[in-house]
Amino acid sequence: MDLDPKKFAALLDKIEAEADEFLLARNQMVENDKERNANREALTALRKRARTTKTSVMSPFDSMMKDIHGSSTKPLVQEVCSTCGSHDSSEPTWMMLPGADLFAAIPFHAVHTMLEKGIIFVYIYLLLSFRD
Repeated sequence: MDLDPKKFAALLDKIEAEADEFLLARNQMVENDKERNANREALTALRKRARTTKTSVMSPFDSMMKDIHGSSTKPLVQEVCSTCGSHDSSEPTWMMLPGADLFAAIPFHAVHTMLEKGIIFVYIYLLLSFRD
C-alpha cells in the first residue's frame, strides 16, 4: 500500500495540528488549575485572618433565634457570611489586581466574595500583614 507523498504530508500536517491543539488545551488546563489554586490559597488566608472555617459560623437561623428575645426593631433574619464570621467585613484588605502595578484597599468581604465567585482570577497578593 503506497501512499502518495502529498497525501502523507497532508496526513502528517493534520496530526501535527491536532497535537498542537492538544498541547494548547493541556497548557490552558494547567493555567486554569494554577488560578484555581491561587484563589483557594487566598480564600484560606482570608479565612485564617477572620479566624473562621466553612463550618465555624452560625447559620442565619441560629442568629434569628438569638435575636427573637431582643427588640422587635431588628430584622428577624441576619445574613451571616461563612468566611467573614464575626470579623469586620469592612476592614480594608490590600490586594494587587492582575496585570496592574497598583495596590488597592478593598473591603474584606468584597475581596473574598470576588474570589469565591471567580470574578478575580488571581495573581492577587493579599497583604495580610500590612495593617495601619
